Amino acid sequence: MNLKIRQLEIFRAVIELGSVTRAAERLNCTQPTVSIALSNLEAEIGFALFDRTGGHFLPTAEAHKVFEEVEQSLLSFERVKDRISELRNRSAGCVRVASHGAPSAYLLPEALSRFAASFPDVKMDVLVRSSLQVAQWVENRQVDFGILERPLARPASIVLDIDFPCVCLMPSDHPLTALKVIEIADLAKYRLIGVTKGHSVDDALDRAADANGVVMTRNICGYFFVTMRQLVASGIGIAVVDISNAVAGLGDGVVWRPLRPEILYEMSVVRSTTLQHSPVGDAFAASIEATTCQVMEKYRSVIASAET
Repeated sequence: MNLKIRQLEIFRAVIELGSVTRAAERLNCTQPTVSIALSNLEAEIGFALFDRTGGHFLPTAEAHKVFEEVEQSLLSFERVKDRISELRNRSAGCVRVASHGAPSAYLLPEALSRFAASFPDVKMDVLVRSSLQVAQWVENRQVDFGILERPLARPASIVLDIDFPCVCLMPSDHPLTALKVIEIADLAKYRLIGVTKGHSVDDALDRAADANGVVMTRNICGYFFVTMRQLVASGIGIAVVDISNAVAGLGDGVVWRPLRPEILYEMSVVRSTTLQHSPVGDAFAASIEATTCQVMEKYRSVIASAET
């Protein structure tokens, strides 16, 4: 089997973008070039990757399975190219970070901004995937760092454990803004936006509700905390998210209040157990830790004012 890197890059682009046209634009080539490359790839592997009925390119079940391997292979290939470029050009290096959704909205951008201020010449790549995918990439040394939910899905060297308190988000004109601290029973009085079924935060909320003799009802759920915040901003309901997604100054009219009893959202920053430490990597880890402390300082200041 003679697979070509370019064929795999085109395949990945079509899957990610859902369109031959957009894939051609990303890769700076023509639509016929994309179509021919996909046909050649299918001929090489011996089965169809796309259903072309009605002129559409719909990925088959096999395509989705192949995509997982292609993505990891291309990530490894890109990492090799980065390392070669660094050695050839004596560049400052590259930090590749994979994160699940929650830290990608505020915590990670703030940490990268802090890091870039001291290392402006270092290239940074940020990938957002599920915690399981992040764990696999860290284990395979395809990324330098991973930020993911605990418990960890794969063995890794923990750089930092992050236990963020969860808080209640609400529109600035919501009746709950009159309270300094939100009790579990207060949540049950209003429409609550949940997380995807089985998430640790919702499970903890349900346990707290049971202990307080109240029932949580969720008619709307969001996969990401940032999506839940957007739903709150639209006036659909209130939501419980981690503090880092609450303190982000988005100017969307959303405010937050501490939650009692305290519910923690547990994450870890990890690096591969076989990855050597470097000054650049250590500086990035320090930036994550400093940003985490900054978020917690904002939370503690609100808690202190609520207790006075």
